[in-house]
Amino acid sequence: MIPNKWMLESSSIWPPYFGNQKRFAPYVMELLHGLGMTPGNALYETNAGSHAIAYEARRNRFQTHTNDIGVYSEALGHCLYGDMSGATLSRALLGAALLEQYGYDLKGAVPADVSPQRLSHWRQILLSLRLHECGQPWSITRGNLWDFIEHQEGDAIYVDFAWPWRDGRSTDE
Repeated sequence: MIPNKWMLESSSIWPPYFGNQKRFAPYVMELLHGLGMTPGNALYETNAGSHAIAYEARRNRFQTHTNDIGVYSEALGHCLYGDMSGATLSRALLGAALLEQYGYDLKGAVPADVSPQRLSHWRQILLSLRLHECGQPWSITRGNLWDFIEHQEGDAIYVDFAWPWRDGRSTDE
């Protein structure tokens, strides 16, 4: 059981994402440090989603390598680690704005538009969250989870399996 002190509210400025692990980041960092991991060690995060765990690891000067099947996740990761090129930033902003405006389950509908105010709001948030180079390698891949795990050699792998269901319900964490 995770101690209550670690069950933190997800930050209201963190990009919305199903299964956001932000509230577990301090606990995970404490575990990694307790295992003797120090700056320069490598953390692999599967199902990276909003990159909350890897983001905290980068702040602690770890190498980070993440994977998720989602285009939004891939774009968000690149933006958080410093690559805010046009198409990447557009995908991250659109993903965050859609999730905030319509929630995770769009019920199969493709929204006709996204509020320009939401896009501007998320642009400011991503700019404020962007990490400057910490001198450690990082990588982001999009694709099959098992292909990612099978080929990694590192110090720690963080895996979460919180999955959404078609009707909008979620699995317990």
